[in-house]
Amino acid sequence: MINQLQIKYQLSLLLLLSVVAILGVFPFVITRYLAGNFVAAMIDMMLVLGIIVLVAYAYHSKKIRLVSAAIALFINMGVVAIVIKNGLDSFLWVYPVFASTFF
Repeated sequence: MINQLQIKYQLSLLLLLSVVAILGVFPFVITRYLAGNFVAAMIDMMLVLGIIVLVAYAYHSKKIRLVSAAIALFINMGVVAIVIKNGLDSFLWVYPVFASTFF
């Protein structure tokens, strides 16, 4: 019983943080697309879709710790790719994203 509650808590926390990440990244998809920065828009869209797929997998498989680690790695690689593509303009993303990886 306690294990099931712990799994539900971890899954709900993963879902909450993923929704916040999606809502935070998706406006950049639109903004970068409209600005003509198609490569960065595609990277951001891949981040959004990847988060959705990984969270759906966690929901169905109940492998929350594995998926949480995969999402953290995936998001951090995406942020590094955006910083490499956009340069110093996107550098301020690095600290908040790396800090949110802790959660």
